[in-house]
Amino acid sequence: MRTLEKTVRIHVLDYSETEANERELIRLALAVRVRAQAPYSHYWVGCGLQTFGDFFYDGCNVENVNWTATTHAEQLAICDAIKRTAAGPMSIKAMAIVGAPEGENIPWPPPLIFPPDYTPIASVGDVNPSCGHCLQIEAENAFGVDGKYNPGLVLIGYNGCEIFKTTLGDAYPMPFIPQYLGVNLTKDPRYKAK
Repeated sequence: MRTLEKTVRIHVLDYSETEANERELIRLALAVRVRAQAPYSHYWVGCGLQTFGDFFYDGCNVENVNWTATTHAEQLAICDAIKRTAAGPMSIKAMAIVGAPEGENIPWPPPLIFPPDYTPIASVGDVNPSCGHCLQIEAENAFGVDGKYNPGLVLIGYNGCEIFKTTLGDAYPMPFIPQYLGVNLTKDPRYKAK
């Protein structure tokens, strides 16, 4: 018997430790989050997305009464990017996801002093960059110029007090990806490295 293990890493960052594109992704996620349509969960989610061509897109959750037709923020951002590139498949470089109860104001930039009732991030289980549904969609659109899966896709989260960063490979360690079926999205004649 062999045992294989993986260490999951999440970096908790100060505002000063973030890069300009990461701050822009969080800003986009915050701005679009307030447009969410979430009459059932009352939980608004926003997503900012950056492609390898350094184009930025966004999306928010749109719920439907039957739940299976609900569109998640990450899913909408990815669909928006694919639609707007007008060139078929595209690959994601980084994403920021921000979610909170309906109407909750999320300050930006983060406060210098945590509110008294805030519990700082202390373990991997204290954060969730995306749900499993969205992680699968992200995995299908995370590939390099060779068409192979890119587990290094950067996922950023912000909870109103702290910024955290991980990779798709850490958040979703065992994805079912297109290459398992022999699919290489870069072979699509419309694909251009973007």
